[in-house]
Amino acid sequence: MSKNATNRSWWRKTFYDHPNAIDKSSEAYILGGSTKVLKVYCGPCFDADLTEIIAGDENDLLLGRRNMARSREEIEIYCMSRLTFFTRSENPFADSREN
Repeated sequence: MSKNATNRSWWRKTFYDHPNAIDKSSEAYILGGSTKVLKVYCGPCFDADLTEIIAGDENDLLLGRRNMARSREEIEIYCMSRLTFFTRSENPFADSREN
């Protein structure tokens, strides 16, 4: 996982880049009209999601619902694939008073 470049501002270092950002692969970006936006994930949120998914995989293994656990890389890519692009008016996390 490409976490942070060294020349970024302090607030940007909080986010992790999509693992395919280095290759400039199309799955590392979201297309919004004519805009191409790099997929990033809030670092603390990503770490919490990753821990939760790994624990879920381990539980599924114990219960026989999964034959083998996914690799950390597979889970990281899965997490990044769930990211979507919201316009300001569509963003479910935006404060409604700001719209």
